[in-house]
Amino acid sequence: MKVHMSYGAILIIICAFLSENKLIFLIYLTSAFFHEVGHIICAKALGIKLKKICLDFAGARIYPENNLSSYKSEWLLCFGGPLANLTVAFVCYICFCFYTSNGFFDISAVQDIFMCAWNFAESQSISFPGSVSMLILFSLFQAFINLMPVSTLDGGRMFGCVCSYLFGESFSQKALTFMSLIVSVILWMISVYLLLRVNAGLAL
Repeated sequence: MKVHMSYGAILIIICAFLSENKLIFLIYLTSAFFHEVGHIICAKALGIKLKKICLDFAGARIYPENNLSSYKSEWLLCFGGPLANLTVAFVCYICFCFYTSNGFFDISAVQDIFMCAWNFAESQSISFPGSVSMLILFSLFQAFINLMPVSTLDGGRMFGCVCSYLFGESFSQKALTFMSLIVSVILWMISVYLLLRVNAGLAL
């Protein structure tokens, strides 16, 4: 299996490590690393041989040597990445609760995670609760984003597999295009709303 890194990915990594937020970027890279490891583990478990992994500015793409044998195999391969992120977040949450003596089902644990992550981002100083909190949030963020039914994401391929199996590939392509458009419009509206709220707050 070959690993190819584009010039865009190399440039982003260099700029990130030269910035003041290199610790945050390193934790984000750790989350992305576990995501791709999840895909690779699923590929090995399913007996899928990987041809290469391409790293670019938008993330990583995995190319199997041959066409996948079934929609089920493709669905599981795509789900491997988000599942790895969710697993990492769960394990880190348990460690965080033990370290901070919070109850596992205590809402204060969730509040402490956001507080520790905020303090870590502000201070840029290495600490166990701060680093673990950031890894939890980044892992959940990557899982959530990649599970969206957008054509370029894992969730889009998973959605396409289900639609292709139930209704055929022709319907699947149309449904995925429609869902990708709907999700993109919703994200755009949320972005505009947040931007307006921030500008309104600065004006006050």
